[in-house]
Amino acid sequence: MADLPHLALPLRFVNGAAVVTEQDTGDEIMACVLAIILCPLGFRVELPDFGVPDPTFSQGVVRTDGVDVAVTAWEPRAHENTDAWMDEFDAFVSHVLVRVGAPSED
Repeated sequence: MADLPHLALPLRFVNGAAVVTEQDTGDEIMACVLAIILCPLGFRVELPDFGVPDPTFSQGVVRTDGVDVAVTAWEPRAHENTDAWMDEFDAFVSHVLVRVGAPSED
């Protein structure tokens, strides 16, 4: 465990103690990316540019441009790639897959 552990996201307690994650691990980076993706733009008053555009009333395949921009801006440790596709059985449902890994060594 690192000298300064980070609170796990989402914040949770087990046996009365806050769950923590080690800094710069895959779990911590993925949790940070998840926090970005689950936050609609403008939701955090102190950081109005944090998050992604709200796709609630979007039609067709959800555009992942906003996800790419937000993750790049707010979590530079993540190397992500996103895909989106329509549900095979329900035209009103879109799926978005975000893969997060370590930046590639060039």
